[in-house]
Amino acid sequence: MMPFYKAAEVIGDRWTLLIIQQFQAERSLSFTELMGRIPGIATNMLSSRLEKLVSHGIVRVAADRTDRRKRVYSPTPKADGVFRVLRAIELWCNKQD
Repeated sequence: MMPFYKAAEVIGDRWTLLIIQQFQAERSLSFTELMGRIPGIATNMLSSRLEKLVSHGIVRVAADRTDRRKRVYSPTPKADGVFRVLRAIELWCNKQD
């Protein structure tokens, strides 16, 4: 598969990029924390996007240490490459202003 097609398949929608962007500042977030940080996202959309990121190895999910019923999401080393792309996009956007 061509690289841009693969990238578009994995991170090419609005919500996925916004979810990944949240992990740049905070390396571990619960579902509820993510919901509070991404205005307008529906719970089912966040859930499906997180499942997709987990299946592609960009995000991992684990039980919270203090509350085993709660799930915590964190980026994997694979996410570092996406972070670099997001920083480049941010620089580009700042130059457009």
